[in-house]
Amino acid sequence: MTDFNIKLTLDLHCRNTDENDQELDMLCDFITDRLHVVGAEVVIQSLAEALIELHDQHAEETSKLLH
Repeated sequence: MTDFNIKLTLDLHCRNTDENDQELDMLCDFITDRLHVVGAEVVIQSLAEALIELHDQHAEETSKLLH
């Protein structure tokens, strides 16, 4: 096991849509279920790592489109 820190800062342009609200509801339901299984620390770390990975993938796709 290796310990490490994650510093995460978000600056997002967001839209308030029905689709976004529905997705948020589904994610919250899933996260709530996971909190009962593994606890907050594990869920929070996993969310942070997932956000970073999604950002990296999006940045890579955008870069490919620009070149």
